[in-house]
Amino acid sequence: MISNYVKKGYIKSPVKKQYNAEQIASLFFITLVKKVLSMENIEKLFRIQEETADKQTAYNSFCEEFEVTLSALFDTHIIEPTFIDQGDDGKKILHSTVTAVAHVIYLNQWFDDDK
Repeated sequence: MISNYVKKGYIKSPVKKQYNAEQIASLFFITLVKKVLSMENIEKLFRIQEETADKQTAYNSFCEEFEVTLSALFDTHIIEPTFIDQGDDGKKILHSTVTAVAHVIYLNQWFDDDK
């Protein structure tokens, strides 16, 4: 599956069969988000990210938002997005994506516990 992502240009080719941190971060993001978005829309998210922030900043923002959202869902706190009020559409889309993924994870956990 990873080689398909490379062939389609979602991530860069590995160097000497080794992936760097940026490629692994992209794979991590794809793995989580493909549960709720098509690869076409994930590719759009990558394009938005490239226009608004460097890869490191984008990945850190994703991780922070994901941790806050998961914590809020599993600890039953109100979700307080980390940057939704800053007016940036890319950040709002990231928040919505992370919220959707977190809800899918929460529901799967609930169904697994309810066997």
